[in-house]
Amino acid sequence: MVFNSQAPGKDEAYILMVSIIILLLLLLFIAFNKIAVLKKHKLAECDTSQKAAMIGSWDWDIKNKTIYFSDTALMILGFNQTMKSLTDIEFLSYIDQKDKERHLLALETALADQTPYTMKVRFNNNRPYKKWIESRGKVFVDENGQPLRMVGMLQDVSYAMTETQLQEETKRALQDVIEHQNVSSTLTKICSAVSKIESSIYCAIYLYSNNTKKLKLHYCDNTPDALKYILNSITIEDQNSELSQTLNHSDPLYIENLNQLSSWQSANQILNSLNISAFYGQHLINQDQTTEGAICLYLQDKEIPREILEQILEVTSRVAAVAIDGQKQSDRQRSTQQQLYHSQKMDSIGHLTAGIAHDFNNILGSIVGYNSLAKKISVQLENSKLEQFLDEVNIASKRARDLINQMMIFSRSEPAQNVLVDTKPVIKEVLQLIKSMLPSSITIKHQLGDHIDNVHINPIALHQIIMNLLINAKDSAENDIGSIAIKLSQETIQSCKCASCHKYYDGEYVCIEVSDSGSGIPETVIEHIFDPFFSTKEIGAGTGMGLSVVHGIVHDSQGHITVESPPDSDTIFRLYFPAQKSDPSLQIEELDESDPSACFGHQEHIMVVDDDVPLSLLIEEILNSNGYKVSRFDDSQAALAAFLETPDDFQLIVSDQTMPSLTGDQMAIEMLKVKPNLPIIICTGYTEKLYPEHVQSIGIKTVLIKPVDTYELLETINKTLNEQSTL
Repeated sequence: MVFNSQAPGKDEAYILMVSIIILLLLLLFIAFNKIAVLKKHKLAECDTSQKAAMIGSWDWDIKNKTIYFSDTALMILGFNQTMKSLTDIEFLSYIDQKDKERHLLALETALADQTPYTMKVRFNNNRPYKKWIESRGKVFVDENGQPLRMVGMLQDVSYAMTETQLQEETKRALQDVIEHQNVSSTLTKICSAVSKIESSIYCAIYLYSNNTKKLKLHYCDNTPDALKYILNSITIEDQNSELSQTLNHSDPLYIENLNQLSSWQSANQILNSLNISAFYGQHLINQDQTTEGAICLYLQDKEIPREILEQILEVTSRVAAVAIDGQKQSDRQRSTQQQLYHSQKMDSIGHLTAGIAHDFNNILGSIVGYNSLAKKISVQLENSKLEQFLDEVNIASKRARDLINQMMIFSRSEPAQNVLVDTKPVIKEVLQLIKSMLPSSITIKHQLGDHIDNVHINPIALHQIIMNLLINAKDSAENDIGSIAIKLSQETIQSCKCASCHKYYDGEYVCIEVSDSGSGIPETVIEHIFDPFFSTKEIGAGTGMGLSVVHGIVHDSQGHITVESPPDSDTIFRLYFPAQKSDPSLQIEELDESDPSACFGHQEHIMVVDDDVPLSLLIEEILNSNGYKVSRFDDSQAALAAFLETPDDFQLIVSDQTMPSLTGDQMAIEMLKVKPNLPIIICTGYTEKLYPEHVQSIGIKTVLIKPVDTYELLETINKTLNEQSTL
């Protein structure tokens, strides 16, 4: 009984103990399983976070020389799942040769000093395009302090590295702009910088040349010859070319299949050898939002991220625009400096010319005057031979007078008397003269249009510039063999640039065109042909004044000039004058060349004032011999004093303008204060200060231009005294 009653108690205790143990084991299993699930979730969350941030992780087992990568790391590196682990030697082979030494040195330092590892390297995944990978790691050691593992993170930093490199290259390019480097050199450096930053890209820039639709090509220094050949064959006229399509697209243009482009269809073999797989480009816009050309990127790898390409285009186009605008500003500054220099030079020459003309006019005035007196005596002596000789002197004097007029027109000190001129008769007259100067081996043709409007110009000046251009055309004929052509037409001009003043003009113009069959004018020479004293002729063969005179005359008539002279081809000069309708009121009056002996005075008392003694003596002789009473002075102060003493003794004053102590107009002002109706005639060869308003405000009756013809002087005096007598 006792035995039976105790046995069940022991069994129950045993069963209870076993149950507790089983329960504890079950609880432990549940706990471990939950921990495993949580760990799996944590790892999944970590990998998801890595993918979202595009940051991958790696674990380097140093003893086993094996590196393990997360899925995100595989995606960043371009590896597949079979490459989830690599030996450290295998991984090293993917690092670009240029960066391996830096990478190994950084690893060695981190392991030796147990410091963090940080490195940026180009990753070469057997493709032309190399990503920039930044990697950071931490060293873990064993109980003996020996490196056991290195765990870290990696990410693609290609965009940031490209931006940094672009900034560095941009600084260099902008330095070129600051130093006023040629824009072509700067654009070439920009193209080379792109290839330096990303070797799988060839960069080319097409730029419009000199405000024309002609494109000039720039490319990087390492561009293969085969690619240069294709780039040079691409034209804007080919609507199927990548260049034309880029210029016609407002947004960047991406073309993956180059075989569809006409410029590449016949170059498949070249295309394969170059390994060009895609194109990316956009039109180049300057800071004024004007299209200047196009930037073209030729890609050796389609996998280059689009944001990298956009970044390259954005920065390079911005720098190129600055370079282009800088070049334009530099050109404008240089042009302004040249214009200022040219203006100063012309002004200096003008003063020199005016001074020479003044002295020469006085000398010529004496020659003309004494020749007139001699002619009068020869008529009285009935010496026909002497009369003939004096006529030749008179002709030569007129030529000298015309030369002075040309000098004054050139210097712009002496404005020409412009009238409405029918150009056709003037051209015909010049043709008659030039034919006698041409050898029979040079032919001259003319095409003179009908119903051509008049031009507002001095007819003598027009005669001169046409003759000048024809003589230049004759001189351009090699061995006196060739042809010259002159054409007269009327044209409507739209935005044409003058070769002389460099301004744009438009409107209705009369055009005089002179061309020759010479060898053309070099481009370096054309820039200077309108400069004073510039000449391509041998010493002694020309003055170099011809085209500078043409410049002065044409622009005084509000006209313009164009020049066309391709190498080894015809040279064409075109003179454009604003077309004018006929107005009889503007026609020049013809001088009545009647017999000088008819202009006799009646002992009117005339004061003659001129610091040039021979000239004043001549005028005194002319007036005395024609019935006038003369008081001569070679000092204007003395003349004024004599007049103020007895003002009523003088009926008329004839005075030079340019005198040392008191100028003619200054003396006239003082005299007219005393005798307001006193007729005063001023003779001058330099009328810049004696403009009509000034003369009229003083009260001067007439201004005569030196050298004064004897008849003109006598006629003016006679007319002035007659008008005075009627008051």
